[in-house]
Amino acid sequence: SLEYKSVFEYNNKGLCNPIYIKTTKFKVLDSGTMLLTKDSSDTYNESRLASWAKVEDRQSGKTLVIMNTHIATEKMRQIDSCTKMMDMVESLGADGYIVCGDFNFDMNSNSYAYSIMKRNAGKDMAIAAGNEGIQKFTGGTFHNYGKVANPKRIDFFFGSSTLTSNLYSIVKDTYHGGYVSDHYGILNYISIN
Repeated sequence: SLEYKSVFEYNNKGLCNPIYIKTTKFKVLDSGTMLLTKDSSDTYNESRLASWAKVEDRQSGKTLVIMNTHIATEKMRQIDSCTKMMDMVESLGADGYIVCGDFNFDMNSNSYAYSIMKRNAGKDMAIAAGNEGIQKFTGGTFHNYGKVANPKRIDFFFGSSTLTSNLYSIVKDTYHGGYVSDHYGILNYISIN
């Protein structure tokens, strides 16, 4: 058997939001991909998806919904996408959830969408790490291959109140002197309470 199970589906532009689940740690109960927007005029009619999985911790028996996304830049589509994702998370009825990805908004540019992601006592895991664990490197995530002087934080890990954010850090590593993406990576260690 494979050590990791992957969950993803390609959108109409051949892009995806993968989730990799370590099968020795988690049993996959259900998984899939949901369509958030069929097209998005801001990105040449690219459809936007969210991959999701409901897993069970093999040791504790606790369940967790994991979701990875990349949503549109249009404000109303962001609100609609956040609502769809949180409705899906809640319908799966797990002990906890983590929703991560490129949200294309920051805390201020679409505060309503941001608040949807934190509904029902949910939290921004970067901020939570300051109270619950360790914040190593924080700040903006979108740097456009080093061209943005003051990167905005548009990539998030949102989680349920039943999770603890033990460590949060932006990963600014380069590969052979170049950036691997136009966004910095995020490392977030989380435990289920």
